[in-house]
Amino acid sequence: MMIAPMIYCILPNIPLHIHDKYFKDLVSLIQQFLWGNSPHRLSSKKLQACAKRGGFLLPNFKWYYWMMNVKQLRAWIPTAPVKLIWSQIEMEVNGSISPWRELFDTSHKLTHPIIANAKILWCKLQRAGHWDFVKSPSATLWGNKGIFFYVSELFDCGTKCFLSFGQVVQVYKLKRNQFWKYVQIHSSLSKWQGTPLSCPVASPVEVLLSRSSLGKGITSKIYHLLQDRLADPLLKVKGYWAQDLALDISLVEWDSCLHNVNTMYKEIGSRFIQIKIIHRWHRTPQRLYKWNLGPTDDYWRCDGQNASILHILWGCSELRDWWENIMEVIFSVWKRRLGISLKLSILGITEPRRGHGRKKN
Repeated sequence: MMIAPMIYCILPNIPLHIHDKYFKDLVSLIQQFLWGNSPHRLSSKKLQACAKRGGFLLPNFKWYYWMMNVKQLRAWIPTAPVKLIWSQIEMEVNGSISPWRELFDTSHKLTHPIIANAKILWCKLQRAGHWDFVKSPSATLWGNKGIFFYVSELFDCGTKCFLSFGQVVQVYKLKRNQFWKYVQIHSSLSKWQGTPLSCPVASPVEVLLSRSSLGKGITSKIYHLLQDRLADPLLKVKGYWAQDLALDISLVEWDSCLHNVNTMYKEIGSRFIQIKIIHRWHRTPQRLYKWNLGPTDDYWRCDGQNASILHILWGCSELRDWWENIMEVIFSVWKRRLGISLKLSILGITEPRRGHGRKKN
């Protein structure tokens, strides 16, 4: 909490490109602080994941660097309600060409260092979120500055339908011998969208930039968008638990497991214990023996059985009476008899609440 604000203050004030190696070194320093010289038990993706996905909310400084610079690009949008002075200066330096258009133009390299850096960060952000900026309504067509500026200009403003070649000739004063280029554009858009053609939809980042003139909350909103777009880092762990329990764990049940960590336990220590169980944090005798760090994989509390994590938490005969006592305590409090189940006892999976479940992207 003390170091992060200092980094956040520096990153948006550096107009030149910062190489990704800087952020890799920063993550290495954080992991060295967390784990010391011992092996890392959790990857950086799991540490940086949001709480609803079982993560630890470690800030992704590289993402914040992208977003803090990208959010300033809202002044370049042609329909921006507020035009800052520096945006007009950059347009004049760029030969009276809108810097916003340069973000989508892939026909040439930029020489202006600030606009070039903005384009690099814009492309990295789009790739990280799996948004294809080439399919954006602001995308340029072959860098043809004399005819079409954006893909959206080939669609009727009212009906949102693709213009016929006759309408294009009339609106843009084209010659009939440029019909081949019209066919190429139509073919490319058909491969992206299929038929019938409709005006391309802006990415969520473009929508946020165009709607917020003051830029409040843009950084956190884009950060959450990226987190939702990335693959769940704990899906492999879910597969390991399903294999050990010999049960099918649905996505709704897995979301319930991660959600209940922060709702079922008021004490932070109990939450941390449950998180370690979900992440399969514990170094069991079976794992130590596999790494050649233990003499045997047998469990010392019972008659020499294989000490897997499932055996230690559930299968050991010494635990049967303990689990039955736990259920009796729950019955005395709730006046409700619960059956002993693997999902409830180990992962804390309960019946999903109404309205609770995985959100559709």
